Amino acid sequence: MNSPITAYDLGRIPYREALEFQRRAVAERASNARGDAIYFVEHEPVLTVGRAGHPENLLIPESLLKARGVEIGASLLEADKVDLARSLEEKARSRGVRLVLPVDHVEAASEGEAPGKLTTGEAITPGFAAFDIGPRTSTLFGA
Repeated sequence: MNSPITAYDLGRIPYREALEFQRRAVAERASNARGDAIYFVEHEPVLTVGRAGHPENLLIPESLLKARGVEIGASLLEADKVDLARSLEEKARSRGVRLVLPVDHVEAASEGEAPGKLTTGEAITPGFAAFDIGPRTSTLFGA
């Protein structure tokens, strides 16, 4: 005879919290401390790079910004990836996927300069480089 499976609706919770819950539930089930269960949970969208993912498949945001025609100042740029970024963004758009990029940055003339100044938009001042995301981007990303 099959044992009943208990269902739980956890609602919408932050990704990290959902992941930690899942790890605990798996460990408890493996040790027979918990019976069979199914959990319904929603979390914010995340980017997942699978086991076959490689660093060369990832683009830095500045390459994507440059592909959009946004000024990136002296920020690190993978110039050979701008066309790829442009085509990936077009492919995403055609599939209804929205790519969210930084809308403000902490910029400085050099990495050691402190404190960095905050940009008022996605453009980075010529001669300056972005070293972090700004508070609007942090809120947007849910950081």
